[in-house]
Amino acid sequence: MARGARQPAVCAAAALLGLCLTGTLAADRAGAVAPGAANAAGGAPAAQRWRIDGARSSAQFRIRLLGVVPMSGEFTDLRGAIVFDPARADARVDATLSSRELRMANPGHAEWARSPEFFDAANHPLIEFRSRPIPWRVLREGGSIDGELTLRGVTREVGLKVEGGGCDPARTQACAIEVYGSVRRTDFGMAARRATVGDWVSLRLRIEAVAAVAPVR
Repeated sequence: MARGARQPAVCAAAALLGLCLTGTLAADRAGAVAPGAANAAGGAPAAQRWRIDGARSSAQFRIRLLGVVPMSGEFTDLRGAIVFDPARADARVDATLSSRELRMANPGHAEWARSPEFFDAANHPLIEFRSRPIPWRVLREGGSIDGELTLRGVTREVGLKVEGGGCDPARTQACAIEVYGSVRRTDFGMAARRATVGDWVSLRLRIEAVAAVAPVR
């Protein structure tokens, strides 16, 4: 083929290559916008489950005796997950505590807390919190978090607060947040010793979560 005849073909190939490269770059940029891998059907990215690291997480509670003397304790078994949904740009926090695994400065007080008067750990070994979907920015910047708390077999709607710790699945693979608030123990059937033990119980959970390997299906 003569040189002059080859030139249009070369130009066409170059133009096609340019279009391919442009399409590839655009696809790469689109994939970087939201975390999670796209599903097999080519739809929105799959939700991502971040596991709560129990070794680095903690949950404390505090109550007052005679209205003035604080008494606090810590649950030593905290599990659960934070599930991020890229398609909805929201997240859900699920946390489970063992009412049997708690410690207090006075071991006798810990046994008292496990007794039927309070957590009734023998019959209700788990304390569970399941949040409603919340915007990502709440975990990143702080804000309100609503959900259901199940304690002693009783489930109530509760409103808690989040102190953000830069929790952003698009930029990091680990994060830490603090969830805190207060609940009335009598709402969950803990009506014993009302003359000496306060009704309001303060809760504070420090949650550290790490990204799981596989997306949620």
